[in-house]
Amino acid sequence: MHIECQNCATKLTLELEWVNPSVRNHTMGEQMLTQGSMTREDGNYLHGHVGVYIAHPDDAISMCLTSETKRLAGCCGLDGCDGPNLKCETCKTYVATKMTDCWMAHCIAFDPNTTRKVA
Repeated sequence: MHIECQNCATKLTLELEWVNPSVRNHTMGEQMLTQGSMTREDGNYLHGHVGVYIAHPDDAISMCLTSETKRLAGCCGLDGCDGPNLKCETCKTYVATKMTDCWMAHCIAFDPNTTRKVA
């Protein structure tokens, strides 16, 4: 399965394997999921993101960082606290939030309003 842009159907991730949310790693500064896997947020970690699909940052394709500096906050990486910071390279729709700062587990959270899971 993979994630794609709802607006233009551009594939936004490599092929991923579904994993249970319980396998997430919540250690600050480390990857939340192993590469090649995805899960859905259950509200226990990413507050305000219940139901979003989560993947490893290295599984992302066809996305680019926004040029809006207010969405690029963080000290050692991106904290994602100011809204989506990744756009679809094809249509420029905001599709995900990359979170890679030192004080959080690293992941990409896909916006359920602009992306969809494809089996």
